[in-house]
Amino acid sequence: DHRDLHSFPTRRSSDLGPLNATGTLRGRSVLSWQKQDYFYHYANRDDRTIYNILEFNATPSTLLTAGVNYRRLHATPWLSGLSMYNDGSDPKFSRNTSFTQPWAYSNTETKEFFLGWDQKFYEHWTLKTNYDGSYRQFGNQMITTSGGINPDTGNFSAINGSATRGKSRANSWDTKLSGNYDIGEIGRASC
Repeated sequence: DHRDLHSFPTRRSSDLGPLNATGTLRGRSVLSWQKQDYFYHYANRDDRTIYNILEFNATPSTLLTAGVNYRRLHATPWLSGLSMYNDGSDPKFSRNTSFTQPWAYSNTETKEFFLGWDQKFYEHWTLKTNYDGSYRQFGNQMITTSGGINPDTGNFSAINGSATRGKSRANSWDTKLSGNYDIGEIGRASC
């Protein structure tokens, strides 16, 4: 008596191509959803992602980029293996046995966004500026077992529980100037 392994992966991506008559505005979109049940009790996973990006050539030498990425992961994980008896003998658990519980969960939600400016000027110079921001919230409530099982009582050596919740934010900004310059008779150098 066990549940079969079921997985429903769905992934769609689309190059939206030119979004205006001149072809200076382009886009790409990716949608992904994977829902999975496992053959052992209670464990499951539901993973969803949405990613979108736009590129705009404001001038022949100026590229602007903007995008967002969203991911939501909800799962009931099982992190422990099946223990043996303390004397090394096999308890002969059924194939669908796990020691996670229906109330266990591990959930994460991540929102990311980014902006970019790529500017070419003169003949061999490029200025690139990027901004990335992210917001993440997470929570989990899990139980794990470890060590052997007492063959007389059926008790585990250790049963541990944990629960965490948190949020985080991150922002980053970077600018890079690169190009070539003439250093006279020595030749051309890059930086």
